Amino acid sequence: MKPITSMSYVPTKQQLKERCTSIKAWQLPKQKSALAPDHVWTNQDMDPVPPENQTWTMWTWMAYWATDTINLGTWETASAILNVGLSWREAIPAIVVGTSCVAVPMVLNGAIGAKLHVPFSVAIRASFGYYLAYFCIASRCILAMFWLGIQGANGAICITVMLTAIWPSYGNIPNHIAADQGITTQGMIRYAKLVS
Repeated sequence: MKPITSMSYVPTKQQLKERCTSIKAWQLPKQKSALAPDHVWTNQDMDPVPPENQTWTMWTWMAYWATDTINLGTWETASAILNVGLSWREAIPAIVVGTSCVAVPMVLNGAIGAKLHVPFSVAIRASFGYYLAYFCIASRCILAMFWLGIQGANGAICITVMLTAIWPSYGNIPNHIAADQGITTQGMIRYAKLVS
């Protein structure tokens, strides 16, 4: 381990007190914008992306959108349709129609960002106004948290399937966690393996 050669910045008790008790301490300095006038609250993250920073290629776009279809949730769609009794001949058109119905609004919603390089938090202000846009942004954050939880749970189940296939004794791990906790010892191990 490398020794620390320089002193880290450690605030004094007085500085900590000022930060925690003063509203002014939480205010950030106003940044300049390349486009917006001085009286508008903005920063560089809210400006359209400058051309020199627009580095995505066609392959980058294709890879980005492929992540929407190459994930466990999408793969489970087909298996769930087959599980409820539809044949593969009925499942494929159902998935194509369903995916198309989702893709059209997604592409229309993303068009302003793709053409004008404007972030979602700015584009949503046109529809909802400055203050109600915060509700939309918070809703999007909450939805992302749920999606992360769903993907994490699905991934953890896949880890269990893989580990049980490699070491069958993994499927017989005794539970040492209280039953009312909503998770088992095996569940904790598989989730830890997923995130590691």
